[in-house]
Amino acid sequence: MAGPRWKNIYRLSDEQISKLDDAEEAMVMMEINRAESILLELLGEDSNCVPVLNNLAHLNGRHLSDFEKAISLLDAEKNDIQNQAMELAKKMYRQTPVIYVANGFEGVAVRFRQQINENSKVLCWHHVIPEMNHNEIEGWNKDQNSVDTIAIWFTDKEVHPRNKKRIEVTSKLLAQLGSQHEIISASGSNRCIRLIKLVQLCDYISFDLGRFGVAPPRLLGSSGWAQYS
Repeated sequence: MAGPRWKNIYRLSDEQISKLDDAEEAMVMMEINRAESILLELLGEDSNCVPVLNNLAHLNGRHLSDFEKAISLLDAEKNDIQNQAMELAKKMYRQTPVIYVANGFEGVAVRFRQQINENSKVLCWHHVIPEMNHNEIEGWNKDQNSVDTIAIWFTDKEVHPRNKKRIEVTSKLLAQLGSQHEIISASGSNRCIRLIKLVQLCDYISFDLGRFGVAPPRLLGSSGWAQYS
């Protein structure tokens, strides 16, 4: 590898530099467990490595404090979040949800899809912008029951302007095919807090959607599948 652009005064190996880059990227993407695992592994190899200690301090000082702030906000805004979730669940009822997010926010979409499957007992799928515009967009047409689907778009103020434009244009195209669509974002002082609020909102939606359906939220478990074997 070419080496860092900064002066390597701590004489880090290429492997250490690569792992530090991976940990920092994981923190940016809010993959906190992955970042912590990488940094603790590096710390185990060299307990006095200053760059590793600095990153761990940043991880614990910023991101964990963000979680505490998010918890306070969720408590304060609980009623508003629950009301918003109920309204969205009503719109999603008897529709096939299709979840779209910009690159870098897929974790929210995966969580939402899994919660809809688990709590709402409803099939759905998700995809990421801009990749969705390459292939999946071709599958949308009036002959494919577009009127029975609802596209849920998650966006954020940190989404790249080009991807914001893609979301705006693509959502309008799908609406012309007869599909409903909702564009959802969250308020908050930083990305961590906004993502946590979106996850909370999605959890409430999946629960309310399950209450509307024929199969209320429950744990099926292995014994529940026995009747189908």
